Parts: sequence; C-alpha cells; structure tokens
Amino acid sequence: MSQSVSSDNTVIHLPKQLADRIRLRLKDSDFKNMDDYVAYVLGQILDELEGRSQKTEDVFSKKEQGDVEEHLRSLGYM
Repeated sequence: MSQSVSSDNTVIHLPKQLADRIRLRLKDSDFKNMDDYVAYVLGQILDELEGRSQKTEDVFSKKEQGDVEEHLRSLGYM
C-alpha cells in the first residue's frame, strides 16, 4: 500500500497496540483521523516539556484561585 505524503509531513510508525489504543480514543473525540489526534497530543506533550503549557497561576489571579478553591470546598470536592 503506497501513501502519498505532502512535503510538510513525515511518516512515523507506531506499534499496533498503541495505534489500537489511539483508535479507541478517536471514537470519543472530535478528531477526524489518527494523524490529527497524534499531532495534537504530541504537540501538547512537547509544549508541557518545553515549559510552554499554561499553568494555573497564569490563568487565575491568586484571589480568583482562592475563590474557586473555597467554592469547591463548600461543595465537598476538596
């Protein structure tokens, strides 16, 4: 089976077990194909490893974070 690959993509090979796990996740996602899903997940992991992920401190102010935690405590989640 021959595949056409555009110049801005690279072909990688995954173990069948891993590909099967990814296919299972695709069913419950908005991704159209395995390539899009894998590219997204790897991008997220690399962003995190490279310190590019947005941390909670960056999203909420200290007061807002305290308010959310207090509300979660009052609901019994913390």
